[in-house]
Amino acid sequence: MRNIGSASDAVCVAHLVWAPLGVEPFRQFVSSYRVNRGGVAHRLLVVYNGFEPGAERGPYQRELAGLAHDELVLPRPVQDIAAYFAAAAAAPEPEICFLNSYSDLLDPMWLSKLQHALRTPGTGLVGATGSWASIRSLRQLHCGVGGAYHGLFARYAPGGPPPPRFGPLAEGLRRGWWWLRSLWHWQRTWARFDKFPAWHLRTNAFMLRRETMLQTGPRDLRDKFDALTYESGKDSLTARVLAAGQRVLVVGRDGVGYEPARWPESR
Repeated sequence: MRNIGSASDAVCVAHLVWAPLGVEPFRQFVSSYRVNRGGVAHRLLVVYNGFEPGAERGPYQRELAGLAHDELVLPRPVQDIAAYFAAAAAAPEPEICFLNSYSDLLDPMWLSKLQHALRTPGTGLVGATGSWASIRSLRQLHCGVGGAYHGLFARYAPGGPPPPRFGPLAEGLRRGWWWLRSLWHWQRTWARFDKFPAWHLRTNAFMLRRETMLQTGPRDLRDKFDALTYESGKDSLTARVLAAGQRVLVVGRDGVGYEPARWPESR
């Protein structure tokens, strides 16, 4: 293992390890990384998130045996996006690729393809997957076909008011609180998110210049809703890169960088 900042490579690959998931997803990542190294010289930075101070990381470090890498241990559990910012602040490389805890590398040249797309003129952000979905598609959310977004929405505003459980006064207060909470969430959703299509790169695997990441500035990332706002909201990372006049591309396994309107073609 090397010290952070000791590498001279132009690219940092920051892989996030989320403690509550256990070692199995990390084992899968490392196994795929040993086979598919990306085709570009880089520095691997393992970012430990959600580990208690002094917690045993031996099982993770044993998986990394024989692999040159650095480690960054975050002092407290944070949302994935906040962990990415911490990695960007610690990394000296001009280009950085972020991989979340479930990453499974399938192509030997995955990093080379991402880097080639990022270095094409006028490009500011590239990734493995993108989405046109919008949290503001409330009909989808209420119908239960919104995937992860539906689960997020249901936490704040279930599909209907709660059934009676207490006396009339208590039930009136309970239902009133439900409607206020629902109204607040609807307002927050409409304020933060565009209607469909709301183009954004998904932050499970993306690459950009370090200065671009740091210039977006850390947001108030208290919960998953805040993290999704950064990923897919009106002022998301994607939106800010596009507003700066730069391209945002999904990179297919064919190595082609696809603009938002052509993302379905990337397969």
